[in-house]
Amino acid sequence: GEVVAVKTRAGVCAFRVFQKAEYDRFSDMLMNDKSKARGSEFIVKACVVHPDKTTFQAWSDKYPGILATCASPVLEFGGFETEPEQKKYGSA
Repeated sequence: GEVVAVKTRAGVCAFRVFQKAEYDRFSDMLMNDKSKARGSEFIVKACVVHPDKTTFQAWSDKYPGILATCASPVLEFGGFETEPEQKKYGSA
């Protein structure tokens, strides 16, 4: 299947598209103040295909910022619009 590659300080990471159940859990996490900050981390770790999950965990332990670096590309790859195009319509 398709993957999105993200170059990070630790190396290149590849991610698959998230599944609906994973996205639903991510959305639920965003609605809860206690888990909101971990939502992006969850979706990134759920979708990583390269390196393997153990190596990616080690990379994110060493460079915690790579989770934030990868979050937007992973979400956008799955169809989440971080800055959706908006059109304004006038009234007649």
